[in-house]
Amino acid sequence: MSTLGIYPVGTFVVLDSFELAIVHGVNSDPAMLNRPIALIVGDDLGNVRHPGDLVNFADTDETGAFRRTIIKTADPERYGIRVGDYFL
Repeated sequence: MSTLGIYPVGTFVVLDSFELAIVHGVNSDPAMLNRPIALIVGDDLGNVRHPGDLVNFADTDETGAFRRTIIKTADPERYGIRVGDYFL
């Protein structure tokens, strides 16, 4: 679990902000395995971004609340996204 994390690299996820993301790496903090490093590849309107913006889901705002949270995994093909295009 500590090597793969809860969301393995390449997992396509939907966030509470309705953004779309692809898990890029496991968080180095063992207490944050459910908050990986990911590429934001789609905005809340469904616009696809390439190459995407790398974010850490453990980041918090000034109040201490997490900026983004994964709400579910999804099929990237439903959104017209090929996960392999984001990994070179």
